[in-house]
Amino acid sequence: MIDFNDLVRRALQEGAGDIHLKVGVPPSIRVAGHLQRLGEEIVDEKSMLSIVETMAGKKNLLQLRDTRDIDILHQAGSLCRLRVNIFLQSGTLALSARVIPRDVPILEELGFSDAVVSRMTSLREGLFLVTGPTNAGKSTTIAALIDAFAMKGNLHVVTIEDPVEFLFPRYAKSLVDQRQIGRDTPNFRTAITDTFREDPDIIVIGEMRDPDTLCAAIEAAETGRLVISTFHTASAVSTITRIVSSFSESQRSRIRNALASILKGIVSQYLLPSTDRKTRVLAYESLFTTSAMRKHIRDDRFNQLENVIQLTRGKGGRENNSMADSIAALVKEKRVLYTEIPEEFKKMQM
Repeated sequence: MIDFNDLVRRALQEGAGDIHLKVGVPPSIRVAGHLQRLGEEIVDEKSMLSIVETMAGKKNLLQLRDTRDIDILHQAGSLCRLRVNIFLQSGTLALSARVIPRDVPILEELGFSDAVVSRMTSLREGLFLVTGPTNAGKSTTIAALIDAFAMKGNLHVVTIEDPVEFLFPRYAKSLVDQRQIGRDTPNFRTAITDTFREDPDIIVIGEMRDPDTLCAAIEAAETGRLVISTFHTASAVSTITRIVSSFSESQRSRIRNALASILKGIVSQYLLPSTDRKTRVLAYESLFTTSAMRKHIRDDRFNQLENVIQLTRGKGGRENNSMADSIAALVKEKRVLYTEIPEEFKKMQM
């Protein structure tokens, strides 16, 4: 019988960020972006069922029977918290667990320049987005940003998450309220609307998945609050394009005008394996809007945004930073190997 907490302990010792269990094969872990086996013991059906029953509880097990897929949070003893997706494959149970660090990270230690950190933490209103593919560290960046805001001023932060990941400490002067979809509120749209009565300075939305949530987030930003959220897009330009294209043709002019007014910045990020392949290193593109960018957004000239980004690279203390420049710097500093860079990034002009 597999001891799941012991498995988690061994995974953490290896520096794993993800743990995968599947009946019939040994456990797998992902370290610095690479999948590898954790020992040779085979996961049998009895062990998998025991692990899932311990994690999920009766209510979630009933949901699993209906939906064949559930997301839960699990506390692995005193080791760490895990965001777990339990699902069926080939008729048997399987799970993927993401390790959530016990401590909220410090923004300056993630790999952003001082200028970008300063600009992010000086925001007080509008819409700010952190984008990137799955497993790119978006939640970590937002957690570090929340912590920086809470440490810096007397602020009320309301987060809306599915599920709640990082747990924030009690701050001397700031207040962080964390609302979980399904437990504390029925859905993102309702939770965002509810915040209007909760006196927030900052609203953090775990993910904007549909036009309703997007509309609610835009409305919140238009009231003078700072709204922070994530998007599964690879660049600032593709993020703006995706947001506008999420709406019907008749709505797009209004959305472009709203974005031109409220969008303050976008950070698009990616995690690359370090040279020693023991950790991952942040590469990022940062865009903080200028009057020229706002005009292009309003006029539906998204193809011109990239030109403005290139023109503002390195200006204003390197607040606007291209992904190509970021990766080139990491390669030059020998923090990542050129051979480990995904092909889509190699095509960029570095």
